[in-house]
Amino acid sequence: MIATILIWLGSLSFVLVGVGIFNEIFFVYGMGLTVAGLSLIVFAFIVRKDWKGYKRFQGVKFLSTLIPWVNRIFCFGLGISALMGASAFWQDVPAYINQDYAVLKGIPEEIEEFEDGEIIVTINDERLPLYPNPPYSKEELEGQYFTIHYLPNTDWIEGYFIEGEAYPK
Repeated sequence: MIATILIWLGSLSFVLVGVGIFNEIFFVYGMGLTVAGLSLIVFAFIVRKDWKGYKRFQGVKFLSTLIPWVNRIFCFGLGISALMGASAFWQDVPAYINQDYAVLKGIPEEIEEFEDGEIIVTINDERLPLYPNPPYSKEELEGQYFTIHYLPNTDWIEGYFIEGEAYPK
């Protein structure tokens, strides 16, 4: 029963990561990665080979031992990857709470615009995506002075100014 709860908790926590990213909620993103990573690692250690998720493979001798181990290794690797991503989040938490953001100022050396509308600027050899996208084209942004407030470990943009105009509004 606990293994089923952990696998569902880990899977649903990845949904929180997407919600946090797309809605720009830093804590939801970080907590989703942390909970997903921890629950998947614990699942990999406590799941038994007679868990109900493996019942359909118990009739075949080879698969009844292979599938649980492959699943454990996959869940453990995915959990470790999630916790590695969450470590940058936890390093940025003090700066986020104190609103002590890293500030990047200057005229971009390079502006990249992609087909989906994403704009990435390079200022002083720092490459950061602008989110939300400004309502200007690449040509209109060239030569403009940028001030970008971001978290240094995750490069999470907290806000930016283009010639004094604040984003997000």
